[in-house]
Amino acid sequence: MKLRSNLELYEVVFRPRGFFASVPTATTVFGAICWAYRFLYGEEKLLENLIPKAKEGVILITSPMPEDEKGKKFFFTPILRPPDVVDEREGEKLLENRKKIKRLNFLPEDRFCEVLEDFRRGKDTEKVLLEFFKQEELKKDEESLIEKETKGLRSSFYISRVKLDSLFSSTEPGGNFFFHPVYFWRTNLFVFVACTEKLWEEVLPAFKLLAEYGLGSEKSVGYGSLEIVRTREAKEFKGILWPEEKRNRYITLSPVLATTKIDYRESLYDLRPFRGAIENGLSSIKGNIWKPWLLFLREGSVVKLKEGELAGGVFEHKGTYTYGIGFPVYV
Repeated sequence: MKLRSNLELYEVVFRPRGFFASVPTATTVFGAICWAYRFLYGEEKLLENLIPKAKEGVILITSPMPEDEKGKKFFFTPILRPPDVVDEREGEKLLENRKKIKRLNFLPEDRFCEVLEDFRRGKDTEKVLLEFFKQEELKKDEESLIEKETKGLRSSFYISRVKLDSLFSSTEPGGNFFFHPVYFWRTNLFVFVACTEKLWEEVLPAFKLLAEYGLGSEKSVGYGSLEIVRTREAKEFKGILWPEEKRNRYITLSPVLATTKIDYRESLYDLRPFRGAIENGLSSIKGNIWKPWLLFLREGSVVKLKEGELAGGVFEHKGTYTYGIGFPVYV
C-alpha cells in the first residue's frame, strides 16, 4: 500500500465538553465517522464507497492530539529503544532523561519538527530527544521546560457510579457502587484527515454530525460530548509530514494493525492489545457486541516496512470493520 499522490491534508479541531470514557484513537474516530456517514448517505454508499477507500488507503486519519489556546499543536512522542539495549555508557544523567522522555505523551510542534529534521539528516532521533533535557542542566527532581509545557494536557481519574436495574430503572439493593476511569482534556483536540477533495466534501458533514452525536463509549450518560471549532485544509503541514522523498520508515500518528509487512527488528514500538465494541449508532444490537482482540502498534511507534509506504489495514470480521492504518510522518 502506497501513499496516494492526490491526497490533500485537512484538519478538524474540536473542543471537548466534558469527560471521555476512554482515550479516543483513530480507530474510535473512524468508527464514529462510519456511523455518521451511514446516517447521511445510507449503508450501501458506506459499504461501496467509504470502506473500500479506507482499505485502499485513500482516507487516512490521525488519533486526536492536543492543540492549546494559542493554536500550538502537540504530536505523539516517538518511542525510544527498550532499556535492555541501551548503552550503559550513557551515564546516569542520560538514563534519567530517558525516563523523562518515556513519560512524555506529546511533543510541542516546534520540538517535534526539530526531531523530524534531525532524523531525516541521518541523526539518531533518540539522542536529539535526550538533548532537550541535557541542555537545561537541571537538578534531579526539577522539571524541564518541555515537561512544564506538556504537563496537564490530559488527566485521568476514577469516578464512582451506581449500577441500575434496567427493568425498574432503580439502583440495585445496597447501591452497588463501582468506579469507572474517565479522561479529561484541558485543551482542544485536532485530527488530520488525508483524502481526496471529493471525499472530504462527503466526510466533512459526517464530522459535523459527530459533534452532535458524541465520540467513544458511554455517550448515553454524557461522555464524549464535543463541538467543532475549526475545519480547514492544512497545507502548511503537508510538506512537513510528507517530504518529497517517501521512505519505508515513518513515525505513526495513529495505531497500526500489526501485520507481517512490518520489519519488527528495525522498528521501535509499543504493543497495545485492543478489542473494540460494535457501535450501535441509532439502532439496537442484540447478542455479543465485542469485536475480536487485535494487536496494534501504538501512536509514536517508528515503523519500518518491508514493502510499500503504509502499514496496517482495515480488519473485517462478520460485517464489522476496525481501522488500523498508520498515519505516516516519513523519516
